[in-house]
Amino acid sequence: MTDNKKTDLPANRKELRAKVEALLKEIDDP
Repeated sequence: MTDNKKTDLPANRKELRAKVEALLKEIDDP
């Protein structure tokens, strides 16, 4: 694994939000 997380955080904010929403959906609709 690489340390891209630190530099990708601001750029991939939309991607992170999408992942979070997907996780929330899984929790709500197992």
